[in-house]
Amino acid sequence: MPQSPLTDRSTTVSPAWAIHPASTPIAAPTGEAGPVVSAPAGTLRGVWRQVALPPGATAVYDRSAAFYNIPYAQPPVGPRRFMAPVRAERWQGVREAALPGPTPQRRPFGVTTAIPEPSVSGEEVLNVFTPDPSSEARLPVLVWIYGGGFFAGSHNSPYYDGAAFNRDAVVTVSLSYRLGMDGFGWVPDSDAPVNRGILDQVMALEWVRENIAAFGGAPGRVTIAGQSAGGASVLALLTAPCARGLFSAAICQSGGTTAATLADARAVATREAELAGVPATLAGWRSLTEEEVLDVAATLGTEFPLFDIDLGPEGLAPFLRLPRTMSRTFMPVVDGEVLPQATFEAVRAGAGHQVPLLIGGVTHEMTLIGHALAEPLARLCGSAEQVSVDRLLAEAGLEPVEVKAFHAAYPELTGRPDADLVGAGQVISDYLFRLPALEVVRLRAADRETAGRTWLYDFAWGSTLPGPGAGLAGHCQEVPFVFDCLAHPHADGVQGPQRPQALATVAHADWMGFLRHGDPGWQPWARSCTGRTYGGPKAPEGASDGEVFSWDFHLLQRG
Repeated sequence: MPQSPLTDRSTTVSPAWAIHPASTPIAAPTGEAGPVVSAPAGTLRGVWRQVALPPGATAVYDRSAAFYNIPYAQPPVGPRRFMAPVRAERWQGVREAALPGPTPQRRPFGVTTAIPEPSVSGEEVLNVFTPDPSSEARLPVLVWIYGGGFFAGSHNSPYYDGAAFNRDAVVTVSLSYRLGMDGFGWVPDSDAPVNRGILDQVMALEWVRENIAAFGGAPGRVTIAGQSAGGASVLALLTAPCARGLFSAAICQSGGTTAATLADARAVATREAELAGVPATLAGWRSLTEEEVLDVAATLGTEFPLFDIDLGPEGLAPFLRLPRTMSRTFMPVVDGEVLPQATFEAVRAGAGHQVPLLIGGVTHEMTLIGHALAEPLARLCGSAEQVSVDRLLAEAGLEPVEVKAFHAAYPELTGRPDADLVGAGQVISDYLFRLPALEVVRLRAADRETAGRTWLYDFAWGSTLPGPGAGLAGHCQEVPFVFDCLAHPHADGVQGPQRPQALATVAHADWMGFLRHGDPGWQPWARSCTGRTYGGPKAPEGASDGEVFSWDFHLLQRG
């Protein structure tokens, strides 16, 4: 049953919050006996946490029960390695679930990541956070799918803790899925040659459907959500026949399109097998240790980089069109079975139209990529030092009025000493993230009823850290805002100081509205390009309805 609403707690709990793995800046274990849940999968004992609130705030619940390390599939090792997932068997006795468990990520994305992502060896599991672990609660459910380019990411990130959503009466599930070669590499003689990571996600959603009621969730009120590769996974699940009926709403944050073919996957895996010195077969891959597969994948990334950014003779022209796929190394594949069609084709055919969709991203996802491309950009401009984004856009076929419209859309980039580099980077960033989101919205708008179930947003608040990223809303920037966990110290090194809690309160409340009602509480997308802008010049600490992505829509309409 609900606990008494909180009205006078500080934003953070005791400074000792980080001592226990189940602690966050707003939730700390109470020390009392953990809650016990008897679900169809088996009986578990979790841990109770007290949830703190900002001064003057109220909530439905002041406690959160965390259940970690719950298996939804049998370990993908031995004869199950590189195979389709197999449902976990019901365990006997009480399974202790008070501590985080394994992660499919074995090595982090890099030394420093925008999101804290622990790595622990082991099988695929999920975490459940609930304010009311009783079958009578019937609360809406958020199922979170982490990002990481399909080769990294961790469901155990403290950013994905469900305490803030629990506080507001939403059960939260953070699932894991196989990554890299194990999850997405082409293995021709497997019973699942590709898309094993997507099949893991589907099996986790089946687990949620069958078990979440015991944790206080409503199986018929499940929203899937994810960011980056997690957002691309959401779009894949939205169009996958095997996922139909497993969720009732979807949130795509900075996701991308899926159009990779079996030939694409075969080329990557064949080359990886050559580098490893093994045949590109099930037996060949199983002859390698996990560490050996990771080592060769790291080498492979130099030949098949995550993003397909080739600044050839056409310059920026290819980046003014829709991308074919989000990544080049490991990715969901159109295999004719799990994913019968590419994202845009499936949405055009009506896939997922019955599902309310909240979609968008951050304004400057990969804008700083312009710095990494300074040398080839300069060569395109015929200079060893000087880059001119205006020249590059003109050579790509844009008229002067269109170049002017580009600058008008991104006034925050004008006047910077690196304006031309970040301008070129913005074009490439839009190509990777914003154009795909807008195409999905535009395709759904072909049906007036579906357009009324589609909401578009742009997160524009920029980092307060010094350096090239100052003032820019880079990839992952919105995650601690929508999870309302800005107090986590990791945000110091990404979002920077003076993080606006008021903006987190607004963004989190909008996500809550969508989870509860399938509607964030603002105008659905329309042909007039209406949407929601978070932060930025128009709304520095709040949010505003208005025109978003208008420049990018112009590119799509231009063709």
